[in-house]
Amino acid sequence: MICQKCKAEGKKSRVTPGPSTRTCMYSPPFYDEEGKYHDHDPNSSSTSYSCSNGHTWAESSRSSCWCGWPNDTKAPSSAAVVPENDASDILITSTTDKTNA
Repeated sequence: MICQKCKAEGKKSRVTPGPSTRTCMYSPPFYDEEGKYHDHDPNSSSTSYSCSNGHTWAESSRSSCWCGWPNDTKAPSSAAVVPENDASDILITSTTDKTNA
């Protein structure tokens, strides 16, 4: 890895990785209707870096699948389908009258 600011200035430097973070959401891999394996991992990683000349920056990355996910909105999704609610979907199982509490 090369510090881009040092490169632009014609300098050399040593780059040190700093702390990294990664989101932790689960999305199961799956095989589509044609038997092709998909891994639509929604997680992202971010790592901070510094160079020996005092420059600092962070880089983020995200997984992708061979099918084009997440950029291809037509790609199959492994996420559960959540129906939209309307009045017929709501079932009230109990009520509490707080006017006499």
